[in-house]
Amino acid sequence: MVPMWFLWDGLGVLLFSLPNTRKLRDIAGNPAVVLALEATDRGYDVVIIEGQATLVDDPNVTGSMPAFVAKYVDVPRRWQPVEWAEKFSRAIRVAPTKLTAWKTNPSDTPQYTTIRF
Repeated sequence: MVPMWFLWDGLGVLLFSLPNTRKLRDIAGNPAVVLALEATDRGYDVVIIEGQATLVDDPNVTGSMPAFVAKYVDVPRRWQPVEWAEKFSRAIRVAPTKLTAWKTNPSDTPQYTTIRF
């Protein structure tokens, strides 16, 4: 498992990778993936997405897309958005097949949901 920034684009989850990585070779060999999304509430809300990953060959889908840049505008970066997008130039879209979410905050009743697409 590796941490990655992501964006829901209405069709799936977009991720961006450095080219020529093991991650890309693994997806080419087996597109079944699992994403574990970070919760912002100390880990009490957990979301796991299972899906099928495809490499996106669309020049308009980049890490410098306005929606992606806006999502991470307040996050400290090593590189400016355009330079980051040049480095992380391989777009990946994950089409969800199953979403599992649960809330485990000690002050609330635990809740669990599974959705299949």
